[in-house]
Amino acid sequence: MDEYTSEIFIGGQSTIVLHNAYDESLLAAPIILDLVLLAKLSTHIQLKAIREGKFHSFYPVATILSYLTRPLW
Repeated sequence: MDEYTSEIFIGGQSTIVLHNAYDESLLAAPIILDLVLLAKLSTHIQLKAIREGKFHSFYPVATILSYLTRPLW
């Protein structure tokens, strides 16, 4: 909880109180950053089977990772 007090005209005071209900979201920030970097890396990966001549993109995994990193609101 943060509290800010300021003076207003005629000697009055104004107080603003902020309640942070999402302290846990600050703890999740490094995990989200890792997921975003992994999703970006997976867009650059291409796979090829031994007997195939064509490379295939890694987009299905990138789609799942982008779904996991979406905002919840």
